[in-house]
Amino acid sequence: AQRTRPNPSQFLQALGGGGGNGCRWELAYVAGKPAVLDARRRRGVESGVRSLERLLLPWTRLRDGIYVDSYVSAVQKFDVETMENRNGVFRVLGSDFFETTVNGPFSWLSRGSICAFRPTVATFKLGPLRLDQAIPEEVPFEDVPMRELPFFKFVLIDDVVAVAMGRSGSVAIWTRMPE
Repeated sequence: AQRTRPNPSQFLQALGGGGGNGCRWELAYVAGKPAVLDARRRRGVESGVRSLERLLLPWTRLRDGIYVDSYVSAVQKFDVETMENRNGVFRVLGSDFFETTVNGPFSWLSRGSICAFRPTVATFKLGPLRLDQAIPEEVPFEDVPMRELPFFKFVLIDDVVAVAMGRSGSVAIWTRMPE
């Protein structure tokens, strides 16, 4: 089988098209900026101290990259019809006792496949308690330069996986969820 090159002109439709509900993507893997820089430098030598640190302090694995889907269910939903994004954590260690989501508009810059967003509502749930909190906008979303917003630069989006680099330099991989 021959692999085809990704077509960035189709990324936005792949990310959030497909009808009135958009598409949902579950976070599978995250690598922090240090892991990305190390991979670019092709540093393969690991110290014993780093191995011990990773064993005793599991949260430090983010520096190396970690599959997060066994720890949390973090889902993003993009809808190109409304240009709205919903991003949330719905399960932590298998429990849905705590949930948090943010909703708001997103914009898409075709040149560079950049998705910028700004939450306008945050929701927190703790057991049966729920709190919705509006996030005030000092400047309308459309008037904020993209470079000042949180964003992802997508390098691949197809019907199975989405891969993007965040503003911080970290990399994330999402898998598409069934409709």
